[in-house]
Amino acid sequence: LFLNENEKEFAVTLPLKEITLTDTVTDFSYRFVHTSALPSSARIKKGWFQVLAEGKASLYKRYNKVLSENKPYGSSTEEQTITTTEEVWLGYNNTLYSIKKPKDVADILSAKKAELERYLQTEASKKSSLADKAAALVTYYNSL
Repeated sequence: LFLNENEKEFAVTLPLKEITLTDTVTDFSYRFVHTSALPSSARIKKGWFQVLAEGKASLYKRYNKVLSENKPYGSSTEEQTITTTEEVWLGYNNTLYSIKKPKDVADILSAKKAELERYLQTEASKKSSLADKAAALVTYYNSL
């Protein structure tokens, strides 16, 4: 279900492969693709992946959420906690690769490994998270 620009409610009846969400405050768009639209999607758990970079190589981030319930001693109600973890995936040559550290990107994109490792030591090292570093590295690779 979604609202159009006139705030009229609609329902999508066909399976979606891609969706774009726009933050109305910052006007920044977040693009998500379904596993059915990704290469090698049969090997990975079905779900939605955020597109971080696109080109000869593409980078995706998957958010995993786990709901846990805990009943404290002496309490009649349960407390719920949602834990979120992130996975970073590189799409290259019709294959998806799990990325655990930024150097994994350079290893997979081995044709430009020397340039990517130099870039990783300079520019990408300024970024904070794995996803940010990997996205900077893949964007740089796509510009070569």
